[in-house]
Amino acid sequence: MRIGNGYAQIKNDDDDNIVIGGIDLLSGETTNVVCLRDAAAMAVADSILGAAALGDMNTMHAGEKDSFHLLREVEKKIHYAGWKISNIDLTIIMEKDRVIGLKKEIAKNLAENLFINIEQVSIKVVDQAKSEPAYGVCYSSALLESRE
Repeated sequence: MRIGNGYAQIKNDDDDNIVIGGIDLLSGETTNVVCLRDAAAMAVADSILGAAALGDMNTMHAGEKDSFHLLREVEKKIHYAGWKISNIDLTIIMEKDRVIGLKKEIAKNLAENLFINIEQVSIKVVDQAKSEPAYGVCYSSALLESRE
């Protein structure tokens, strides 16, 4: 078994939406965005790559792919390296009222795109005081086990 950690900042400049786990927090709808804008996807992908000792997001050319495509590529990469995901533990630190009702949808999006069961994805939300522009952090831990 191996464990890895990932970290990504959530930031909203005036003309950008906030995207967490494929969910546009302003509209509440699932969206495919460039993965560098999806802090949950970035943190989860980094934790998985770190656990497998396969580099980080900088080695994946992340800026060219949407967040869901990126997660599927990361899963394929660890699969061929002989690993499978045991669980993902994601902590989102931001204004709780923005994201608390979307935890299940975020977990579903992450699980579907990593080819795992939703029960293997845990999401916690820690409240942060309101700030402008909206800002927060995603931390992820991934536990991998051998495919053998």
